[in-house]
Amino acid sequence: MHTLSRIAALSVLSISLAHSDTLYHDTFDNDGLEANTRTGGGLLLRKIAGRTWLDNGHLSFTTRNSHYRTRAIVYTENTWQSSTGFRVDLTYRILAVKGAIAGSTLSWGLISTETDLSKYGTGGTKESATGYNPFGADDPESSAIYGIGINALQSPGQNRGLNFINGSHVIPLHNSGQNAQLPSETSSDLVTVSFSILSDGTGGAQWAYSINNTEEANGRLPNFDFSKDFRFAIYSQDDNRHILVDSVKVTTADVSTSNATSHHAALISFGSTSVNLTSSSK
Repeated sequence: MHTLSRIAALSVLSISLAHSDTLYHDTFDNDGLEANTRTGGGLLLRKIAGRTWLDNGHLSFTTRNSHYRTRAIVYTENTWQSSTGFRVDLTYRILAVKGAIAGSTLSWGLISTETDLSKYGTGGTKESATGYNPFGADDPESSAIYGIGINALQSPGQNRGLNFINGSHVIPLHNSGQNAQLPSETSSDLVTVSFSILSDGTGGAQWAYSINNTEEANGRLPNFDFSKDFRFAIYSQDDNRHILVDSVKVTTADVSTSNATSHHAALISFGSTSVNLTSSSK
């Protein structure tokens, strides 16, 4: 049972995991998706409509000017459960972009194992309405997942930023651009995005995310189910861009503190921390 101590306001909060367990870490060294010489096992691929992810020195999503609905998802073979929370750090760049495309999507985050990603978008084709952005699209299949993640590109009807998906709807937590912005459709700059979801000890969660070490936003979810098992997943859809992911790291909280930033001082600490951490291959 976690004891949560709060000092001052929680409205401007930067969550940092002072001590954490590394669940998954890969820098993609051209050894294939299922091999990982670092931590946490490999990745599994789900081709949905004629596209794929490769480990060719990067985690790479490469298109060939085929169709804007070509898409695919990769996800960790291992799954994890933590009663205290998670942090996800991802570094990537976007190349060969020819302007804003309505169907362009890049997203990543944590998805509970209630969704069988090996069957995500079953029957998906360039014309079908299945197997779309799990961290942004509010269609029946995508919004049926439970998870939290970043939707990195602007697409019609989708929030660009951090989203919570509660099993029936996509709930936008924040639209990026307040203090920093996710790369535009014409940028090839290297960017690191980090987000944290941390139990508040009362059934809810504190969330925060940053872009290139600049805190973008933070807030609180009244409900988040940390009893679920989660896995990391990354999705893309496009026909004329080349996405290169340099590294992905997923950690879980052990002893958590936070740094006060901006106008409101805040401190979150666990008086007694016991991480219920399991790792399994599913």
